[in-house]
Amino acid sequence: MIQKYINQLCVLTAFLACTTIIEAGLTTLKHFDPSPKYSANDSMMPPNSHFLDLTQAAIKHEVPCKRRILGLNFSGFIQKAVRARGYSGADEYGSVNGLAPNAFELGDFRGTLYPMGLFLGRNPKNGNSIWADSTTSVSLTADGKDNGDPANITAASITAFGLPKCLSNIAYQLAGYDTDNSPTPFSNPNCPTVNDFSCRYPSPNGLVFILSDGQSTPTTGISIFHAAQLARDTNYFGAFSLPIEYTQAGFRWEINIDCCDYVGLTIQSGFSHMKQYYINTLRTTATTPSTAGQTHLGPYSLTDLAYLPAVTPPGVSNLFNTLNISGYPTGSTPSPTPVPQAQAIFDTAISTNIAAILNRHCLGSDPLCAFENYSVDDVNVILSLKNVYAPFRYRHDDDDDTGSWPDMIFTPYVWVGGSFPVAKKINYDNILSLPFGNNGHASVGGAAGMTFDFAESVEVGFEGGTTYFLPHCELRPFPTHKLQRLLYPFEASVKTQPGMNWHFRALLNAYQFLKHINFWMTYELIEHRKDCFTLRDSATSEYFVPQVLTCRSDWRAQFFNAGLSFDIQPGMQASLVWQQPISPRNAYYPVSIMGSINFMF
Repeated sequence: MIQKYINQLCVLTAFLACTTIIEAGLTTLKHFDPSPKYSANDSMMPPNSHFLDLTQAAIKHEVPCKRRILGLNFSGFIQKAVRARGYSGADEYGSVNGLAPNAFELGDFRGTLYPMGLFLGRNPKNGNSIWADSTTSVSLTADGKDNGDPANITAASITAFGLPKCLSNIAYQLAGYDTDNSPTPFSNPNCPTVNDFSCRYPSPNGLVFILSDGQSTPTTGISIFHAAQLARDTNYFGAFSLPIEYTQAGFRWEINIDCCDYVGLTIQSGFSHMKQYYINTLRTTATTPSTAGQTHLGPYSLTDLAYLPAVTPPGVSNLFNTLNISGYPTGSTPSPTPVPQAQAIFDTAISTNIAAILNRHCLGSDPLCAFENYSVDDVNVILSLKNVYAPFRYRHDDDDDTGSWPDMIFTPYVWVGGSFPVAKKINYDNILSLPFGNNGHASVGGAAGMTFDFAESVEVGFEGGTTYFLPHCELRPFPTHKLQRLLYPFEASVKTQPGMNWHFRALLNAYQFLKHINFWMTYELIEHRKDCFTLRDSATSEYFVPQVLTCRSDWRAQFFNAGLSFDIQPGMQASLVWQQPISPRNAYYPVSIMGSINFMF
């Protein structure tokens, strides 16, 4: 009798050492890698086939078993994304064949790059906007309002706005001024005299919108900086499309310690090389691919596209076709139709000036360089608690049809863990920069699940859990107007509180479906809630609009993972896993492949 209970204890101990826990691990803030793998096996301690053989033999034949307490996993991986899905989850961005429609490149999945937003809102340092308060003002007052009157965009008001010099120069050009330290109006032969007020405020070459819907008159026009008119087309007018690709490759390691029959400890980290870079894409007509309009790598203007797929109108922004020059061609009266001179000024200042637009600090660096860097990963520490039940061991002779039930082992478990932020964070001076970890945020999380291992067939299991991210203070570019997107002219000190992640996972394992070969697959669903941003300086908080970032900060990712493990020797295993995304929302499609060598001692 004593020997029988010893044998049963040995069975439970062996199964505890190798029981499969579904991808137990913390999720991340990285929409491009929300559930990183640290081993191509799928358990806290790798499901070494030698352990599985021992476990099943012990269950069936009550033979002795060997206990192991330490597992080491060393893995290499590569990950790539060429596609993404937008906020609704319906629109797909990027392409596997280089034929993404304009404004639907990979880098556009959270909106096209929108430089015109840089000239909206107020400067938190002085409260000024780009607008003067009246046509008689030669300097800005704090009462400057965006009323659409082009006469209220003056050289003095642009200067007082306080943009970095490279952006101020663009504003001077759009308003019709020279771009030196003392902006003066461009010469215009249509002005009666150089001192004529209507020729100076606005300057004779300032850009205005002439609309045919009664919202403006042909004698004044509406300023190109008027937010209400810019809101009519923020996707194309002045915007840029970002044809990019993302890759990451590196090495990850995992240490597993089986502390006792019920407690396990896992430590994870790694080192990787990440790159996000511009590619050259093919613009297309409805039927014919063409490289016309794009002669170099990097962002391309969406303002006036000569080649456009039929599925993404308009080919030319409606606002671009309403551009005019104040004072052209007769004195201060704009022409009632678009003029090429106005469009040429806009193209010079915006459409062909992406390097100056992205160089927000005017430091002379090349803002079109790819993002490429190396870093360690954040460090994860996970504690697991589990217990193993073998109900078939306790069947009673009085039970119904005792011999017809399959031998099944039931394992409920819980785990808790945390991550330590040691990985490199986002470089906000590079628009392509990505974090290697949770961008400076520590995290804590946990989950509960259960597995059902049918000794003669397969194992199935389920898990649900959550990850909470601790707040982190940072200085970062921050929106000052609701129309701004991706580009922000001013910085703010904010406390960032990321939204929580919750996840669901399901598992199917097939032990020894071929001799010394095991197969497993999992499904994962990860939902990230909206982030919250708290401005730390109450004196300037009224000038910022955190809702621009908050409203579309949530995302969803789904993955199908399939893995094979191969026995090399008892206690040594090689394994391979493929991770395929399924219908993400507001996130990349990151396809990953990982290979591992697993040891148990």
